Amino acid sequence: MALNEHFDTESLSMLREVMEEEFDDLLALFVTDAEERLPKMKSAVQQQQADELMGMAHSFKGASGNVCAAPLSALNRDLEDSIRSVEGDQNRVDWTATVQLLDKIEQEYQAVRGVIENEF
Repeated sequence: MALNEHFDTESLSMLREVMEEEFDDLLALFVTDAEERLPKMKSAVQQQQADELMGMAHSFKGASGNVCAAPLSALNRDLEDSIRSVEGDQNRVDWTATVQLLDKIEQEYQAVRGVIENEF
């Protein structure tokens, strides 16, 4: 797993320099949060709770951006945007596509977590 495939390495380097000792804490908090968030996102999909899922995707997008995990952040933005595009009408959500996108998010998160565990 290459660091540059899953992170904006230039921004990550600057973040690491600025945060110094707190950098590792940020990454640990990100992983802990994601481990709790993903099951909740899956549950929201299973229960077809579009608004809740959109909010969680928005938060995960921000958290991913905070640790410079740009591809993961982009996938969460895509999920958030896909739900927002149906203007609050849960009956118009393409739940099959939503499940597939959430699977991609989980796969990318696992790759990000692997890089964090191996590189930092």
